[in-house]
Amino acid sequence: MGMLEPSGNGLYLLPHQPALPSSPSAPPALDPSPQVALTAQCDPVLWHRRYGHLNMQSLQAQHTHGVPTSPVLTSAVTKVSCDSCLLHKATAAPRNTAACAKPSHPLLNLSADLWGPVNVPSPHGLRYCLLVIDHHTNYMWVRFLKSKDDACSELETILLDIKHLHARHHSQTGAFAPVLKFDSDSVFEAAVTRQMCAHLGVGVQFSAPYAHHMLGKAERPWRTIRDNASAMLHNMAVPNSMWSCAVSTVVYLRNRTYSRSVGPTGGVPLTLLTSSVPNASKFRVFGCAVFAKVPDKQRRKLSEKAFRGVMVGYPPDAPGYRVYNPETRRITTSVHVVFQEDTPGFDTQPSVDSAITDSSDDVPADSPLSHPIDLTSPTPLPPPPTPRHARLRSHPIRYGDMVAHLSDYPPTL
Repeated sequence: MGMLEPSGNGLYLLPHQPALPSSPSAPPALDPSPQVALTAQCDPVLWHRRYGHLNMQSLQAQHTHGVPTSPVLTSAVTKVSCDSCLLHKATAAPRNTAACAKPSHPLLNLSADLWGPVNVPSPHGLRYCLLVIDHHTNYMWVRFLKSKDDACSELETILLDIKHLHARHHSQTGAFAPVLKFDSDSVFEAAVTRQMCAHLGVGVQFSAPYAHHMLGKAERPWRTIRDNASAMLHNMAVPNSMWSCAVSTVVYLRNRTYSRSVGPTGGVPLTLLTSSVPNASKFRVFGCAVFAKVPDKQRRKLSEKAFRGVMVGYPPDAPGYRVYNPETRRITTSVHVVFQEDTPGFDTQPSVDSAITDSSDDVPADSPLSHPIDLTSPTPLPPPPTPRHARLRSHPIRYGDMVAHLSDYPPTL
C-alpha cells in the first residue's frame, strides 16, 4: 500500500477499486432474507397464514399465474388444518336436492309454517298467520290466530278441508295419507298436534333447527305474501290494521295465478287442485271505493239504497266481494257492487283501527318470520258519522200548539 498524502482539509484519501465479479455471467449477491422466506415452501400451513388464510387451490396457483416468488406447493396437498378457518369460515351443509323433488300427485306432501307476531292487531285482535301449502300445486291455505295456542285447532280445520278435497277430486290416487312438514316450533312439536295429525292419518316430519331451507316450500311464500300485502295497503292508503284482509287477498289471488313453478311444467294452483278455471274478470283493486247495495230487509223507506264502502277482498267459497262499511265499521259480503278502482276507499292516511268488526261467521275468510314485523301506522281515522237511526229528532214546530196541559182542564165529577 503506497504513501497517503493529506488533503487540504486535513483528511487522507484512500485509493479504492471496485471488486469485479470473477465471471461476467455471475449473478449479483442477493439479500438472504427472501431466500430464507422461500425455504418455507414445503410448509403449506405457514404460507396459508402468510396469504391471509387463502384456500389451498388458490394458493397453489400463485406460482404459475404471475407470482414467481410464491412457493411451489405440491398438488397432493388439498387443504390444511386451520382452527381459525374452521371457526370463522363455517358454511351450511349442501342441500339434498333429491329430498326436495316434487311429488307426483297433489295433496301428498304439505308444509305448514307460522308467521308473527305482527305488532298491529287485525280487526279481530289477530296477530299470527298459519300457512299450509301443497308441494305439487303450490295451493295455499291461510288462517289467522290470536295466539300460538290456537295453531293446533286451526291446523285441524285446514287438514279437514284438505281431506274433503282429496275425497272429492283425488280419491283415485289412493288413500288420504299426506306427509306434513313442520319447523322445530314448540307449537308443532307438542303432543296434542302429533295426536291430531295421527288421528287424521297425516304423517309428520320436522326440519332441523335453524335449517330454513328444509322448509323452503312454506318459508319462501311469506316474502311474496308480505311484500304484496304491504304494497296493496300502501297503494290505496288502507289502514295497517286491515293487514289480515290484505294477506287473505294475496293468498286468494296467488292460488288463481299461473306460475312456472307450479306442477311439473307450470300451471294455476286452483286448476291443478280442483280442475276449476279462475275467472280473472272478477278481480278488482284492493282498497278501492265501492258502492254496495243495502239489502231491502235492512233498509228503511226513503233511505239510501246503497252505501259507500271499501273493497277488502273476496269470500273464499261464495261469489261476491267483501266490503268494509266505514259508517258501521263492519265487513259484509255483497254481489251488487259498483267499483271506483281509481279512488281510494279511505279518505285519510293509513291508521291503526282496532274497532273494526266482521259480520261473517268464518274469520279466516278474510299467512321469514318468528320476530315482530314493524308495520308503521300514521294518524288514526276520524270518528265515523252518527247513523241516521241514532240521531236525536225533534218534533216539528207546528205541533207546539197541540200540546195540552192538565191544569187547563178542570176535573169533572
